[in-house]
Amino acid sequence: MKNMNTQKYAKVLFDAFETKDKKEFEVFFQNFMDLIKFQKKQSFLPQIYKEVQKHLELKKADMKTVLTLKDKSDFEKYQDRLEKLKDYFNLDDLKIEENKNIVGGFILQNKKHTVDHSFRTKLLKMYNNLIKK
Repeated sequence: MKNMNTQKYAKVLFDAFETKDKKEFEVFFQNFMDLIKFQKKQSFLPQIYKEVQKHLELKKADMKTVLTLKDKSDFEKYQDRLEKLKDYFNLDDLKIEENKNIVGGFILQNKKHTVDHSFRTKLLKMYNNLIKK
């Protein structure tokens, strides 16, 4: 029963962390801690902490960002354009892959978003448009 309760507490805490801004979360967290003390559930805190850590790790894994370039040395060329996409992608934990087939440009993707600025895709679109005419 303790494990089930700690999972529920951790889920509530994690959801609040995800949905509230910093000030709201601070107020929420203080109220959460007061509730834990009132219910005399302080012994749950280490397990709640572990559960929240699991949620954070899963979220971080979901948000891993992969940057595909023709050549890894092209990274500096596209840094300004990548910086504009930082609201949608975790650029701090960036995995860079090389793929000569993209001809040039870059492809940036995570679990939720994909931005394809590869020359290959643009050339294929141009080719398909020419064939349709």
